[in-house]
Amino acid sequence: MSLVIAEIGTSHEGSFDKAKSLIDAASDAGCDAVKFQWVYADEILHPKTGFVNLPTGQIPLYERFKQLECDVSFYKKAKEYAWSKGVKFACSPFGLKSLKELLQIEPDYVKIASPELNHFPMLKALASYRLEQKIQNKKVVPVILSSGVSTLQDIEKAIDIVGRESVSLLHCITSYPAPESEYNLKLITNLKNIFGNDYESAFKHFLKQGKNEKRSLSPVFHLGYYLEHNPDIKEKYGDDVFAIMRQFMKDGMAEGRPSSPNFDFEEYKKRYTDLRVIF
Repeated sequence: MSLVIAEIGTSHEGSFDKAKSLIDAASDAGCDAVKFQWVYADEILHPKTGFVNLPTGQIPLYERFKQLECDVSFYKKAKEYAWSKGVKFACSPFGLKSLKELLQIEPDYVKIASPELNHFPMLKALASYRLEQKIQNKKVVPVILSSGVSTLQDIEKAIDIVGRESVSLLHCITSYPAPESEYNLKLITNLKNIFGNDYESAFKHFLKQGKNEKRSLSPVFHLGYYLEHNPDIKEKYGDDVFAIMRQFMKDGMAEGRPSSPNFDFEEYKKRYTDLRVIF
């Protein structure tokens, strides 16, 4: 499914009338959503970061960001106006304060900018909010993770924290506007190959339908056997079958943990000599 998002960012310059005009333009162009940036200068840069050139002269970059700060009511009205125009509202927070206020107005999407992909306290706060939504049987807020200036390790860690449910990974270029020669769209395939296996959704399908259809989950993994032979996993994760499955896929196999009466990792490696070189 494609989702066309119009980047408004801070182009409204604090003017709600300008924000409405930009939302109108996005709606008229057929966009599915608009995206804002929830800016607090203190969350983004140091007061002595440097200067920016404007038509009125050179001013401290920090002061420029201070000028772009808006209160909660501004974004709430922007969201409501976007909805009135038939488009969804997405927004990027840059720290704990902006995230907390953003979640208060219940956006359609939370977009994490790539420089904040390793802002782990913020990601953990977002994950806690999404977990609370699940506990209350509410739809979890979808999350878009940008990868522009991130390492693969940053992406993996972010996904581990936020989870995979209703999470999309966005390949982006931190250059505005980005030259076509730098799009590097082939990277999308690489990211899909590395992070695109949604084991949790597959496992949910098995529990909901596959089990009743007598489908075999895997000869390599048997949940009851895995917990019986790995009591530390049972103690750590309890009855959270999705967390147990993630642990098995991420660490359990690499650790050679017994996972099925039908499969023995050590015997498999002994039988195939080429695997001994790898493992």
